[in-house]
Amino acid sequence: MVLKGSIYNSASAEQDFRGAWTLNAEGSFHQFCGQYNCDNDNEIWEA
Repeated sequence: MVLKGSIYNSASAEQDFRGAWTLNAEGSFHQFCGQYNCDNDNEIWEA
């Protein structure tokens, strides 16, 4: 499952957010979440 949207921090700043959940063979899930931070030339997704 993949979710994409926006997230708000304590300073009320809005940033792009994504999350992914993958089913493992034994029945548990692997979770990955990332936030997009754009700071001039430094455009990266942070995990």
